[in-house]
Amino acid sequence: MEGLLGRINGPQEIKQLSREELERLCEEIRSEIISVVSKNGGHLAPNLGVIELTVALHRVFNSPEDAIVWDVGHQSYPHKMLTGRYRRFHTIRQYGGLSGFQSPAESEHDVFATGHAGSALSSAMGLAAANERNGREGKVVAVVGDGALGNGISLEALNNVREFHRNFILVINDNKMSISKSVGTISTHLTRFITGRRYNRLKTHVKYILRKLPLGTHVIHFVRRIEELTKNLLVSSVFFEEMGFKYVGPIDGHDLPSLIEHFEKIREITSRPIAVHVITEKGHGCKYAISSPEKFHGVPAFDPETGELLPAPKNTYSFSAAFGDAVVRLAEEHGDVVALTAAMSGGTGLNRFAKQFPDRFYDVGIAEEHAVVFAGGLAAGGLRPVLAIYSTFLQRALDCVFHDVCLQNRAVIFCVDRAGAVEDGPTHHGIYDLPFLQGMHNLAILCPRDATELGEMLSAAYENSGPVMIRYPRSNASDLAVPRSPLVWGRAEVVSCGGRVSIWSNGRELVTALAVAALLRTKNVAASVVNVRFLKPFDSELLVREAEEKLIVTIEDSLHAGGLGRIVNDLLIHRPNRGVLHFSWNADLLPHGSVPLLREHFGLHPEEISTRILAALESRKGSMP
Repeated sequence: MEGLLGRINGPQEIKQLSREELERLCEEIRSEIISVVSKNGGHLAPNLGVIELTVALHRVFNSPEDAIVWDVGHQSYPHKMLTGRYRRFHTIRQYGGLSGFQSPAESEHDVFATGHAGSALSSAMGLAAANERNGREGKVVAVVGDGALGNGISLEALNNVREFHRNFILVINDNKMSISKSVGTISTHLTRFITGRRYNRLKTHVKYILRKLPLGTHVIHFVRRIEELTKNLLVSSVFFEEMGFKYVGPIDGHDLPSLIEHFEKIREITSRPIAVHVITEKGHGCKYAISSPEKFHGVPAFDPETGELLPAPKNTYSFSAAFGDAVVRLAEEHGDVVALTAAMSGGTGLNRFAKQFPDRFYDVGIAEEHAVVFAGGLAAGGLRPVLAIYSTFLQRALDCVFHDVCLQNRAVIFCVDRAGAVEDGPTHHGIYDLPFLQGMHNLAILCPRDATELGEMLSAAYENSGPVMIRYPRSNASDLAVPRSPLVWGRAEVVSCGGRVSIWSNGRELVTALAVAALLRTKNVAASVVNVRFLKPFDSELLVREAEEKLIVTIEDSLHAGGLGRIVNDLLIHRPNRGVLHFSWNADLLPHGSVPLLREHFGLHPEEISTRILAALESRKGSMP
């Protein structure tokens, strides 16, 4: 039985449902999200928190004429189901299936491709300005989480919002994170009053009396809540009114009738931008997601009844976990080591560091540019900052990496997680940063093969006097059972020696290189395997020697010829060599899907690589010894 969801082929059909049917629809969406995400993995808690909000928006507004833009887009699962994609929802995040984020290629109801926080407000404002310029009457609704409002792009957009007057609505999805500092005259006076000596003496005296009365503790709690709500309401309303919005709220984000009533009234206002403050609960309607919203923000497969994550493959030790352990050891040895991240302490493996060294840990929120420049300031002040960040989010701060760290030769250690292909698609693949980074002055770029080498590289980076970037994928980091050479700055590691082929790989791609070499041996072709270790400074001497006698093969989890392949081409173009063959991601735009499937489709698995190497050797038979 498909229920009400099976009858929804687009937003217009939502408008025909009764209020009781809308409530049932919300429960069907909630059940479907839990069921599908428990199998496919994905973003659970954020989507459960916006179901009623999504239904209310599509009930009142007319998508796609009225554009609904979801910041980040990971909370757009209900939106997808209500815009004609319910029957394909079981394919979400699967290769060839629905994207886990908004995608204009999927639907006219997805106005922008999204994936990074903070951009929706600017995009929506631009669309609203274009509508006004072209005489279109459609509304533009930007749904932005309270955490994303602290992002630099969002703040720049807020500073510019007074320029816009018509048909623009900001919905603040406030899931109980802080959305702003106290600003404006009213909040300043309110803060002064609440922190004043007389007020606090009186409050202490009243509490003393109340505790002696029946139910006095409950009265104290009630008064405290009133104080907090008053501060939050006044601070939020004054802030947005000063920015140029008409402020509405806060509204219970799970009270569907109230949401619909408010949006119906708001839709009629066209004279100025409107900020609608909606209070939601991450994981709403699912006990385990409510109790652990960070754990269930983005999850692998799990038991939908209990919330227990399905067992991970045995003997796996992720690079994130290996980094977390290594940076704690480094901090135990050196008191000047500090760690920072941009709202990703759990994902990057820094939770243990944060607990063990709370006074040496900084989480700056969704503000990657600030994180990089802040790290440069920490280094200028004599500390040794270790900034843990995903590759895809590092892209947002490339100018800061150049201008505020590399150009000034600040000793910042960048530990770049998810540096390679991931399941979530083009907005999250960590394969695009190397072409930007290779030309940056003073920057060293290292790629560890396993957990032990990651620890060694982190220690070596600490001893270095300039900026160092250590890049590693989202994969198993368990130590490889192959010979290990001492880490020497700027030198590659020869793991095995062979005759006609020299396979060069960086980072965890050593596993692929070893598998390729093993397949070649079954065809009586011996191959050297080289663990590159350092993309900058690169071991050019070893490469030049190997290239004079062997076919050079490169394997990398990066954009085609953007990293290792580009380095090899540049070095060998004017030098004697027996040919080169590169294996990397060669798609113009790498789609989403499981990484093993992507590797199979794009020719990055050992069987395809070894077959192509054998073909290359055959074609060069006349010129090879």
